[in-house]
Amino acid sequence: EDNPTDNCPLVANPNQEDTDGDGIGDACDMNNDQDNDGIDDGVDNCPTIFNPEQSDVDNDGIGDVCDDDADGDGIDNDTENSFAFLNAYDASDALKDEDNDGASNLYEINQGNSPSEANTYEAFNLSPYAVVKEGKYVFSREDGRIVIDQIFMPDTDTYLRTAGAYATEVAITEQGLELVASGEDFMSAHYNDVLLPQSMTEGQAIESLSQRDYNPQYDDFTNGPVINRTRTLYFTSRGEFELNGQKYPSVTIETYNEGGFLGDETYAEGLGLVGFNGYVLTRFIPFNATESGVDQPPQKN
Repeated sequence: EDNPTDNCPLVANPNQEDTDGDGIGDACDMNNDQDNDGIDDGVDNCPTIFNPEQSDVDNDGIGDVCDDDADGDGIDNDTENSFAFLNAYDASDALKDEDNDGASNLYEINQGNSPSEANTYEAFNLSPYAVVKEGKYVFSREDGRIVIDQIFMPDTDTYLRTAGAYATEVAITEQGLELVASGEDFMSAHYNDVLLPQSMTEGQAIESLSQRDYNPQYDDFTNGPVINRTRTLYFTSRGEFELNGQKYPSVTIETYNEGGFLGDETYAEGLGLVGFNGYVLTRFIPFNATESGVDQPPQKN
């Protein structure tokens, strides 16, 4: 996150030295302003095009006038400018469905289809992907790994997932795979917090209002304040996941809120969760002694 008091936000300069006192740290001060917008090239987010306001809608460090996708929604500016219902400076329109054919504007454009002309897309039953197994799941990526233990809770008909001190509780309901609780010292209750719906059309974006009894200082759900959260689930793609030499059909769901992208999860048919935020399932050790654990190197989804 940017520090508004940092005199050289793009280059590490803990001493904040500014020899000429112009407000630009020495590490960034090039004493050059090639676009004559009053912003030194060392800190100008678009040094070759005049932009004294330094507007950067998607906060990616590239000024809007230099950014091919100013709002960072995955649709380039030229494409957005060619449709009256799209706005190159508003990311929220990407996951809307202008022609009401079940697929988002972003998905249709990525598929080479017009978002203003209805197309036919197949609806998929996602129940076979909403599988929860008892066992130890090992997820890996380049910078480390996460081990998740998953056990069935017969009293509540839910599954408890633990990763170190953090835990979540999930259930398979009429809505799909649903998060019902999460937390560390105290579990916070979740309501209508669907992770994987029962059915979706590929490319569909579903917006839902969920609630969380968020304050961890309360161990009684009824005493904590309830926080309303609007989230959007986006069915981005289908693919294959391979584990121990066996291939499984997979689906990937991205999650967004009002602030933008939150993360992604990949589910494989018959296995359940096999990837999230760059982590990939590389080993599964069942608690059931009749099954054997499996290993594999990380696979791309």
